[in-house]
Amino acid sequence: MKKVLALVLAVIMVCTMAMAIEVAVTPAEVVAGAATGLGTVTLTDTTKTYALVLKDELFTPVLNGLGAAQVGKDTMKVEGVSGSFSGANYYIPITNTDKALDGKADYSISTLKITNLKSNDTYVVYNAKDGKLVMAELVVAGVPQKVTEVDFYASYDIGYPTNTVEGTAAEGWNYLTKELKNVALNTSAVITNGTNAIKLNVAKETPFKLTKTFGDVTGLTSKYPGIAVQYVEAGYKTTAGTITYKMTGLTKDNYFYVMDKDGNLFKAPFTFAAEKQNDGTYVGTWNYTGTGFDGTLVVASTNLNVDALPGTAAGTTPGTTTNPGTGANDVVGVAAALAVVALVSGAAISLKK
Repeated sequence: MKKVLALVLAVIMVCTMAMAIEVAVTPAEVVAGAATGLGTVTLTDTTKTYALVLKDELFTPVLNGLGAAQVGKDTMKVEGVSGSFSGANYYIPITNTDKALDGKADYSISTLKITNLKSNDTYVVYNAKDGKLVMAELVVAGVPQKVTEVDFYASYDIGYPTNTVEGTAAEGWNYLTKELKNVALNTSAVITNGTNAIKLNVAKETPFKLTKTFGDVTGLTSKYPGIAVQYVEAGYKTTAGTITYKMTGLTKDNYFYVMDKDGNLFKAPFTFAAEKQNDGTYVGTWNYTGTGFDGTLVVASTNLNVDALPGTAAGTTPGTTTNPGTGANDVVGVAAALAVVALVSGAAISLKK
């Protein structure tokens, strides 16, 4: 009975693989340097499995009587890469990691050998050179042939759409070759009797993902009776660098919270300072520097008995400077690399020039 069940499961898996790999997406091209080529594979969905599919032209030199439709696991042997045939297509699984396109190779083919199993001593070898694959050897039925020129990428930058406009920070992935210094994130600037500034700093050539959360706070009055919301600001978070909040014109009678996606409030790790101005007067200022918040910032005139924001040290008691928090949640790593062990879902990406 167990053997029968195992056989049924195997058949289902094979059928699933055959049905899943249907969409061919052509990667965009990018030239990484004057002498270096780099193909770009732009991913769009962290839940999918992606693969490179070897282009038909790679098999053409060794068909030797076979039709293109006859290419498959019974007629061709592919060496140098880890993949498998599905019909006439050869798929190479690639890791789906939530990362930026940063102009660096995430996957490379150093050598590729294709052998015709139906013709004695018929094979072709491609080697990588300056990011491209070039034909190094061609033998048909035991007779060496003149190698022909080929032009397609051997190395690929794999990642998600990325902002590369210098001096800017966009939601999602960013990769900048110059330092990002004090770039304003917030569009609104006025709170009760004061102003705020939210700025981001990131070192150059550091990929970072910026997320923004601005939630609906209309339900807080029923969940937290008596709360008097004065101001609501977006919660920003970065995977690299620091985010600085500076709220001026406030006093210790203001209380800072972070609202998560479920509408729960937590103490926000802000610290208070009375900053002396050039004219000798003082301005109350609430400050925060860290990697940001997984939630919306809520300023209220109500001191609520809620927990400290998860990920901070002891948190900050709203309205005081006692035991200040050490920052927001530690940098949360982007989604761990998806190890592709079987092509069970998603899309195939054509290996193009």
